[in-house]
Amino acid sequence: MAKRDYYEVLGISKDASKMKSKKRIESFRKNIIQILTKKKVQMKSLKKFLKPMKF
Repeated sequence: MAKRDYYEVLGISKDASKMKSKKRIESFRKNIIQILTKKKVQMKSLKKFLKPMKF
């Protein structure tokens, strides 16, 4: 697996201040948590609708 540039992933420059990078990391983390939560809710609702169906 190739190494990735963390600054590029976060969308900040390499000479960014610590405060700016911390804010960006926190917002990135919040977005990931929201995406994972939405995915779990979708899977639960899908399972709920598939249970009564008999093939």
